[in-house]
Amino acid sequence: MDYLKSLFLLLRFPNLVIAVLTQFMVYQLVLLPALNVSGIDPLLDFSDLSILMLATAAVTAAGYLWNDMVDYPLDCINKPDKVIINNKISFHTAFWIYGILTLSGWGLSLFLALTEDKTLWFFLYPSAVGGLVWYSQRLKKSPFWGNLLVSFY
Repeated sequence: MDYLKSLFLLLRFPNLVIAVLTQFMVYQLVLLPALNVSGIDPLLDFSDLSILMLATAAVTAAGYLWNDMVDYPLDCINKPDKVIINNKISFHTAFWIYGILTLSGWGLSLFLALTEDKTLWFFLYPSAVGGLVWYSQRLKKSPFWGNLLVSFY
């Protein structure tokens, strides 16, 4: 049970729930009413929206994990009592979880792109993963550009 709790902390589960609920509420309360008023049929039905939300959760969780792996040396110095990697979950396991999350999200986004016949959507997920890696390695030291990129995603 301690391992599962550590995994939930590492992936910031409450933040994932907030991200998914925000995405759902924006779609239901802002986008759908605007589309209905304009007489435009929504592109995504509930099942497609669910796939999109799962892909979003996967890339978000992978981003949190990647950030913790990159910050591991500094976190050991600055907050050693809160470090999960190599204390509760090995770095190797964290890397594998990152890979599984990234590939799962990519698979979901690829499925959605193909079922909706929107091949350009295929490039959105890899660009998001790349952008988040770039953020964690370079842009988080730049408050404006880093926050702008994360807000964009």
